[in-house]
Amino acid sequence: MMMAVSNPEGWQRVREDSLLVEANRDRIAACQKAASGQEKTQKPYVITVPAEQE
Repeated sequence: MMMAVSNPEGWQRVREDSLLVEANRDRIAACQKAASGQEKTQKPYVITVPAEQE
């Protein structure tokens, strides 16, 4: 609440970033697993970025 009041633009970015991570949690986890060397093969990962809502 304090950040929302003192820095509304920053708070909005935090909210948007949180939504992006939540929407792609499984893909991010798979990418982190691959990057840590737990998987033997590398493959591309796609992150979905939703259109801006008005």
